[in-house]
Amino acid sequence: MPEAIPFARKRPVRHRVKRWFGILVDSTEDPAKYEDPADPVGFVVRLLDGRTVVASPFALEIVPLQEAHKEHLFALRLLYRGSRKPFSKKHRATRCDTCQADATLQQDLECAECGWRLCVCGSCGCGPRSDRIRAHRQRLEALGLPDPGFRESTANTHRLPNCWHCKVGLDSWVDVECAACHWLLCVCGACGCGYNRP
Repeated sequence: MPEAIPFARKRPVRHRVKRWFGILVDSTEDPAKYEDPADPVGFVVRLLDGRTVVASPFALEIVPLQEAHKEHLFALRLLYRGSRKPFSKKHRATRCDTCQADATLQQDLECAECGWRLCVCGSCGCGPRSDRIRAHRQRLEALGLPDPGFRESTANTHRLPNCWHCKVGLDSWVDVECAACHWLLCVCGACGCGYNRP
């Protein structure tokens, strides 16, 4: 029989038999919920589709970070392009969209596609970033403006503005900017293009 894995929140795990992938979020001592009645404890795992299941600590295996990153992109139907050591030494004060882990838990690897640091759960910014870019393109199209594309923020200082349109907080060390106006892209798709001062 395999050894039980130690409990640690936000750890990416895979079921040895059922082969599903998820993030370890909690433990339970309710025997009625155990996968195996002989288990000393049950581990609560959140699957990538949002469901939670209780698994035996003996039935789970820890998934390496790069493999967890690949699983997240596969679930989003995005192409995995690998990971790398970060180019920038900037501190990025962010919170993971997938598991809500703090920046202090982020690993020393970044996604080769989006440039975001990988979280301990394996997620990156490919899902949220692609949503912003799509929303930006749709907003410009609705305004009748050409899409100039996007790029990494060129700000020399750390900026934390709010979106002028929906008031969501933005971060120049995390969010990309419009290549035309150099304003940060918001989740609503707004940038400085088409903005009229009140």
